[in-house]
Amino acid sequence: MGKYNWDAVTRNHIIQAINKFLIENQKCPEAKSTFLLYEGKKLPAKHIRGMAYKEAFQVEVPKSEYSGGSENSP
Repeated sequence: MGKYNWDAVTRNHIIQAINKFLIENQKCPEAKSTFLLYEGKKLPAKHIRGMAYKEAFQVEVPKSEYSGGSENSP
């Protein structure tokens, strides 16, 4: 397993992150190729993924340490 436990991030954490993102109208870098479609909205997958990790563990992961999709196993 890698440095971060992405497998423990649940659908509920992702939904919480999406709701927080939409309510707070957060600014983030524009997604280049990976998007999350949720209720007709096109959202930045990598940003939401990081927010979901923070919802799960109360730890912010630097964007340079993960991608918008699943990580490759070593």
